Amino acid sequence: MICGTPDGTKLEEKEVVNSSLFVNKMEATEEVDSDSCFLPPANSVSLDVEDFRRRMILAHNGYRNLHGSPKLKPLRELEDDAQIWAETIAAKGYLQYCEKLYNIGESLSSIELLSTEPPSAERIVHNWYLEIKNYSFAEPRWRRGAFHFSQLVWRNTTNIGIGIAPVPGEPRLFIVVRYFPTGNSNFPGEFEKNVRPRISKGSLGSLDESSFLRTYSRSRSFIFEDAYI
Repeated sequence: MICGTPDGTKLEEKEVVNSSLFVNKMEATEEVDSDSCFLPPANSVSLDVEDFRRRMILAHNGYRNLHGSPKLKPLRELEDDAQIWAETIAAKGYLQYCEKLYNIGESLSSIELLSTEPPSAERIVHNWYLEIKNYSFAEPRWRRGAFHFSQLVWRNTTNIGIGIAPVPGEPRLFIVVRYFPTGNSNFPGEFEKNVRPRISKGSLGSLDESSFLRTYSRSRSFIFEDAYI
């Protein structure tokens, strides 16, 4: 859990995994309040971090379902590593991909807290999914303008971890999403096997963002039912 400041510590035990797969280890040193929240500057909104994570995973799994990909399950160690990196780049004040990951995928986003409405986890994932328009199922391979989308729906990815950290002195948050095993592998046949065309129109309908948001508010239970584990 994290609360209030970017250097908050984690208190839950990590799931037992092969630690050689992960970088940026962090040991739990002290307990913090179980409420997970950020307290941003005046005139901006607060964020329920755990609910934001939950909704982000729901959105991931809703889109994955449209492509026949199994649900992602949250993994504590992935979350810990993502949190450390989110805090690291938030301290720098700019988004930066980690260059020391092994078999772990990564997507980044930045959101502002100036609106009167809480930031939308669904909108972030939706924007990544919109990169489908840059992807060619006829010529399946890595594409610069579609790598968030391909990682999002990558069939062999099984776990997800989300880090969220405030940028010091700014009403802004950095989001780091880690995936295991990584997607976007350029070995022959991997994209064809892992990034499949939509098997169902589902309830998402149009890829237009405003249309999606209206559809999501009406049909959330149908699209994302039982998507979070």
